[in-house]
Amino acid sequence: MKIAIGTANELKAKAIEKVMRRVYPDAEFVMVDVPSGVKDNPTGKEEGMLGALNRARRARDKTKADLGVGPEGITETTAYGSFVYGWVAIVDNNGKVGFGASAQVMLPAAVEDRILGERKTMDQAMSEVSNKSQKSIRFEHGTNGILTKGMYSRDREFQDATVCALARFVSNYYDE
Repeated sequence: MKIAIGTANELKAKAIEKVMRRVYPDAEFVMVDVPSGVKDNPTGKEEGMLGALNRARRARDKTKADLGVGPEGITETTAYGSFVYGWVAIVDNNGKVGFGASAQVMLPAAVEDRILGERKTMDQAMSEVSNKSQKSIRFEHGTNGILTKGMYSRDREFQDATVCALARFVSNYYDE
């Protein structure tokens, strides 16, 4: 079995592979950079899900894999503030799709203002607020890791979302 992960972010890919290996221990995993088809900093559930789905389908199609997996980090604004979290979509060659989301971490006003008001990306906004490099935010700590002082890492974010997306593939409750 071949599983394509649609991201150029090695941290996200490794988090996804770690979970997927529990179900598909002998799979071949390939990481492939594909566009999400949504803006760089998706805002809202629908846009995040679409970005994840696009990545999953494009990765699967580009590599002729059996499964495609697409991660997408998003910001969602509610009446109670803005939150950062991740979506994962998994697609197979028969049209089956599974979606999963991670836990959500509330954004501080300084980050929210930079993202929503100044239209900066999450790593730009967090870099300005935390004095950490954009690279370390994107590929190491993640916004979640910085805001929770390491208690909820970016790695964990995409593991959790992957576990939830896999439900559609490991449970017979979804059989139509």
